[in-house]
Amino acid sequence: MRLIYSILREIHQSNLPKAQDYNMKYYEFRKVIHYIKEHNYIKDEIITFTDIFLGGAKLTEEGLDFLANNKRYEDEYPSKKDIPFWVRKE
Repeated sequence: MRLIYSILREIHQSNLPKAQDYNMKYYEFRKVIHYIKEHNYIKDEIITFTDIFLGGAKLTEEGLDFLANNKRYEDEYPSKKDIPFWVRKE
């Protein structure tokens, strides 16, 4: 849940989350982005067979609802260097 929250939060703030930000392998990050897309949390991203481009991605109403329903995480949201540890707390 924290991982999805973090990725959506970063996209909403016009940042470009990357696998490295979470100390993840690229294929793991792709799976998470696919999950987020399947749940209709983002739009305007480009997903190809080998790449993900989040530069134009925006949150959908469902994505904004996800952030609002999980805003308890905002008070404890870490600095960028601590994000990989924070998302693994659950």
